Amino acid sequence: MYAKISELDVIKLRDGRKGTILEVHPGEIFFTVERETSEGDWEIFDVKLESIESILWKNPKDFPILHGASLKYVLSDILATSGKPDKTSFEVCNQISLAS
Repeated sequence: MYAKISELDVIKLRDGRKGTILEVHPGEIFFTVERETSEGDWEIFDVKLESIESILWKNPKDFPILHGASLKYVLSDILATSGKPDKTSFEVCNQISLAS
């Protein structure tokens, strides 16, 4: 693992689980991750750097960081406020599908 891990990066853990980084803690030695379980629920947990096998998708630098926000709820908010899909909605949809 040589790349810097950032918020909203999608990662794969050594145990095979995949999730989205919600928070990078000071020192970058542990991270808060969100993932969808096989039952369709969402779980949030912390992992150490050595538990991360790879980064599956990097958060583009020009995409705004959504501190502590679940991508699942961000899309709902976009659609609720605009009433129709726009370019941002499609970008978020692409991120959600990559995280799955």
